Amino acid sequence: MTQQFLQTYKQVDDWQEGNQLEKAEVVKKEETHNADLLHLSVHLIIIDSKNRILSRKRKIDDFRYADLWTNSVGTHVLFGNDYLSTLNDFLPIQKKLEYIGEFMVHDEWENEINGLYIMRADESELPIEFLSDKSFFTSTELNNLINQEKTTPHLKGGFELLKRKFF
Repeated sequence: MTQQFLQTYKQVDDWQEGNQLEKAEVVKKEETHNADLLHLSVHLIIIDSKNRILSRKRKIDDFRYADLWTNSVGTHVLFGNDYLSTLNDFLPIQKKLEYIGEFMVHDEWENEINGLYIMRADESELPIEFLSDKSFFTSTELNNLINQEKTTPHLKGGFELLKRKFF
């Protein structure tokens, strides 16, 4: 496996969406997490024609956020990439993406600014293998999962950003 490097940024405790980040150093991904350094991640939420949100169930043996529901797609932005170029490598199908905004996750596992995109697609358009660990949820169902603490902070943050913009 090749080493992955992340651009880190100076810590901003009072970060708000749209704030410009000041670059720090480029660090190995593992070191970035071990040192709790601020970095970027990108997430996609797929919404079907019934306004249901496609969420992925993390594996029960995942190191971080085991057995929780999360965004349709999520990954770290590697050094030299941006949100969109990173996300394009993980899309299940090529469709129009809409940039929604940014939100921050800072907990015991992550310290990151997350760029959020949505894609409108129905289940029949998506590859079967992509759907294997995913389910569609209504807004009410997703709120219930969040209230029961059965979601990652990424899905919670992304959904809250979506609610401010659409729901």
